[in-house]
Amino acid sequence: MSSFGRDVLGKGVVVCKDTPNFIGNRFFSVAGSYAMEYALEKGYTVNEIDTITGPTVGRPKTATYRLMDLVGIDVMAHVNGGLYGAIPEDDYREILQGGHIMPLIEKLVENKWLGNKSGQGFYKKVMVNGNREFWTLNPATMEYEASDKARFDSIGAVRKIEDLGERLRQLLTYDDRAATYIRDTLYFNLEYAAYVAPKIAYKLSDVDKAVKWGFSHEAGPFEIWDMLGVAETAVKMEASGYKVAGWVKEMLAAGHNSFYENGSVYDFTGKQMQPRDIDKNIVVVENLHGAGKEVARNDSASLLDMGDGVMLFEFHAKMNAIDDMIIGMGHEGLKRLDTDFDAMVIGNDGDNFCVGANLFAVGVAAGSERWDDLNQMIHGLQ
Repeated sequence: MSSFGRDVLGKGVVVCKDTPNFIGNRFFSVAGSYAMEYALEKGYTVNEIDTITGPTVGRPKTATYRLMDLVGIDVMAHVNGGLYGAIPEDDYREILQGGHIMPLIEKLVENKWLGNKSGQGFYKKVMVNGNREFWTLNPATMEYEASDKARFDSIGAVRKIEDLGERLRQLLTYDDRAATYIRDTLYFNLEYAAYVAPKIAYKLSDVDKAVKWGFSHEAGPFEIWDMLGVAETAVKMEASGYKVAGWVKEMLAAGHNSFYENGSVYDFTGKQMQPRDIDKNIVVVENLHGAGKEVARNDSASLLDMGDGVMLFEFHAKMNAIDDMIIGMGHEGLKRLDTDFDAMVIGNDGDNFCVGANLFAVGVAAGSERWDDLNQMIHGLQ
């Protein structure tokens, strides 16, 4: 089945234990319910939460409430209700029946405000003077209200940082409403992920895969924990009243400071690092870097040894826009083809393979009348 799903359907395959809602929906139902209960209890608006929980923290633009409208609020009610009855042994299952969540969800279902499929849920499209506006639900009054875009100092300061780990680390240095919400809900996500992972998955990496592939997040909970620093974050979690699973403390005590290290992943059953499963038909660029296969590098591109006489020419500029450093590394690759390699592959693991030329750099050169530089760039690329 794994081979069929991977090779015929072209899908990522996650092997899971036979437990209710498997991995992704089990984790996301509990974590999502906690986040929603927290938001309602603390008085966050729909607009605020969707501003906080979107791309800035590595999640899709649907964020939280737009996602519920997309999936269907009645579906959420059925999933939470079914899961609650199926996991009596889960220490966290009461979160699924939160005192703020359930009355709100039940009222929405009663009103048939089910989200996109019914025309209104947490959002409602309203025509005002011939213009279309999206009003948001006020859970306290059950009325729809026009709302200005939510703004936070923390989100504004970090949203343009390209690297997710750096973005989150910087965000958590703030103390405004956005940072507080992310800090508390993220710490809970890490707490619950570590608690439930051994119950639902054979490997912690499968939890990360399920969250990334199932919900289009940039990173799973254990990858995010690594980005923030496992030991440092564990201390902060406990100081904030969140629990750190015993196996995570054992891992740290044994001298393993991250869940992922140089192509290996921590095995919570064997209590040691184990090589990650590698599909020989897939080359993960990050693994090549971790294995010391880098041949040459600058700020925008790298050359890596893929083995079998094949070199990888990787872009890693912002949005992989072609600039003079990418062009220069391409020429370096061509030179090395004559001496060290038999073939070269151009590829990367970025969201954008390449968005074309770096028009900002072109504009700056043209504005400064640096025609020779522009001419050199164009001929170099050709």
